[in-house]
Amino acid sequence: MNPFQSNLDLARRYVDAFGTSWQDCDDGYALANTASHGVRAVEEARTDAERSRAAGLVASLLSDPSYGLAKAARLGTEEMLLDYVAAHAALDRAAPEHREALVRGLASAVAARAAATDEHLPDVLHSVLGYHGRAGRLNEAVLVHLTDAATVGEYVADPRKLMLTTLGFAHGNATRLRRLGDEAGVRKARDILERAVSSTERLGADLAGDASVDGLLSSICYDLAYVHYLYGETAAADGLFRRSAEAADRAGNATGAYISRLVALRMNLFAGTVGAARFRADVEEARTYFAERAEGPHARRWAMNVHQYLIDLAVETGDAALAGAELEALEEDEWLARLGRDDLLRIARARVAFTRGDHERAAALYGEHLAGELTGDPSGKEELARDLLHYGRALAALGRAAEARRAWAQGLRCPDHTANGPWKHRIERELSAP
Repeated sequence: MNPFQSNLDLARRYVDAFGTSWQDCDDGYALANTASHGVRAVEEARTDAERSRAAGLVASLLSDPSYGLAKAARLGTEEMLLDYVAAHAALDRAAPEHREALVRGLASAVAARAAATDEHLPDVLHSVLGYHGRAGRLNEAVLVHLTDAATVGEYVADPRKLMLTTLGFAHGNATRLRRLGDEAGVRKARDILERAVSSTERLGADLAGDASVDGLLSSICYDLAYVHYLYGETAAADGLFRRSAEAADRAGNATGAYISRLVALRMNLFAGTVGAARFRADVEEARTYFAERAEGPHARRWAMNVHQYLIDLAVETGDAALAGAELEALEEDEWLARLGRDDLLRIARARVAFTRGDHERAAALYGEHLAGELTGDPSGKEELARDLLHYGRALAALGRAAEARRAWAQGLRCPDHTANGPWKHRIERELSAP
């Protein structure tokens, strides 16, 4: 069997059958898999001619929003978005001339979906493209279109919904910018978020008690709080995380309230203002909530995050049993696999090895994870100094004192706008120890 031809033939069969009427398609397999077969044909192509044929089919299918909208209506918006992620990655390598058409198709599909449903599409978009390991460039490109009110307004006619939706996409772009790690991006994110808070508060004054407005205010306050956290401004971050949780409560969004309170809790654990017992009790309560009752586009990610938070606690307290149990859960986590986040598993393995006292394995895993960060200017990766601290401690335990001190010195060079403050203080104590 020729995998290129078989996948291309399947995709072509469904395009020929439903290409002008996807909204009427009652074939579940066709809706679920037509784009996937096209992408696999691109990936399996052996010649330029084959690659061109498959890429043309994928671009034609997804540059028109009708397939994606039909799939979203039947299988959910997330499934539609994952098709675009896979297609963009394939065309980026094989046929970059089709990328912009694909991006425009996605922008149209998302805006049309926003007009047709009560889903808050900016949040759904961010939950997939903002965290998927291969979606960074696609997220940036599509937000260029979706942060333009005129583009979204071609689909969303209601003025209130248009304002909420465009504010939501602006918020998503700010989140993207602050996660890039460069200070200019973080500063721009702060500016966008501060303006968005003001705009949302004005909207709330006109629409008092509107759950959608409170939900948006909660999300924006959360990210503005996170920017303050990145700069080490704990008091300001605490206040905004509290505002975020309170707005989420007013909106009836228990998931958002849990998220805001958990991130504030973790910040205070590292700052030394929350004890281990309270941290564990609150995270265990959240674990139950996310496993049994959580709803919304971020629920599955946070069902995973509570395991990471308990590993954080295990590292702080030296609880090897807790660390091992939570790593086992992460190794089986569907969200990590679905969004291609092997990087999160790798650093979790390093932290657990360190907590278990397996310093040789910890040093090897940290060294692999930190490749590229040990010389030159450190990157803007959040909490990078934390990993350099523990890498140095593992090296020191192995008797490699000079290497440990080099790792710690690099930690002290990490930027001050990416949540490195608590870890720099700990590194200074290591370096001043006899």
